[in-house]
Amino acid sequence: AGAEAAAYVNGTRVGLLRGSNTPLVVDITSALRPGKNEILITVRDLLAVMNQEYVNPAAPVASPQYLDAAAGYESLGRLLLGDVDIEASPVVAAEDLLVTTSFRKKAFSAAFSVSNHSAKKTRAIVKATVQDARKVVLDLGQQEVEVGVNQSVPLSFNKPWADPQLWSPANPYLYVLAVEVTDAATGEKLDLARQRFGFCETWIDNASIMLNGGPIKPKALTTPKPWGADLDCTLSRGAPIPDWMDENGFLATAGLAGVANSSSKHNVDRDQFWESARANVLAGAKRLQNHPCIIAWDLSNEWYGFLNYSGKDPLLGAKRLRS
Repeated sequence: AGAEAAAYVNGTRVGLLRGSNTPLVVDITSALRPGKNEILITVRDLLAVMNQEYVNPAAPVASPQYLDAAAGYESLGRLLLGDVDIEASPVVAAEDLLVTTSFRKKAFSAAFSVSNHSAKKTRAIVKATVQDARKVVLDLGQQEVEVGVNQSVPLSFNKPWADPQLWSPANPYLYVLAVEVTDAATGEKLDLARQRFGFCETWIDNASIMLNGGPIKPKALTTPKPWGADLDCTLSRGAPIPDWMDENGFLATAGLAGVANSSSKHNVDRDQFWESARANVLAGAKRLQNHPCIIAWDLSNEWYGFLNYSGKDPLLGAKRLRS
């Protein structure tokens, strides 16, 4: 919890995030040096993302009513740092894998980019498969692509899939999308990217929440609980441990950005507030988009409920959130 975070490597700032409930993801390659490196993460509270015209430097008081970035009341004087992970990538790599499964269309699709961080143009062969316990169960084919220096090329693979094992709370079955990138001239393996997923689809049909063709009646809980006779399935508010929830069949919503009960006249009108919220929603979804446990995105907390007290047109405030 916090409202602003910055990352430094060897004294150089490599990334800045403004707004709550969003991962800070940065490329630190240019700041690294041989041998020992130092990573410093700073986290600041709500004062850091306030419109400074409403902050008295002599006696600063944090208020979520005058924000330049979406952050909630939980950032008032509360600073918590989550996990810090370092991911290494080959110079030519498949990145940002997105899996889309459709129960209704009996279809599978994968979209991603092939990026080239090397010093020369690369021609590569990209092969995609779906695997179960390292065995190929769906061959998506291959494509040849040419990628310039410091460029990325988007690719997509689509194929019908009539009889996959479906992921559900009763049967949390997981597959892996494997994307292999090889040099077209030499056959050298450049990258093997792997993304776990479950084949499932959720949608709304009139008053019912549908999962894989059947209605479900989830019981909303703040903490996941085991399957029981008194409920169809649990629905956790938030996905704090999404990998575990995927493996154990716990449904969840995932909160994105920090649009909360801060629907003041200032925040409704402030373009900077909404620009940060939009960017943070996309950044948060990008890190969680392949988890089958997440059946809905939670874009705000009590924003609508406080609009009537904001002194601003409630309809305008609602439209800005929806957009």
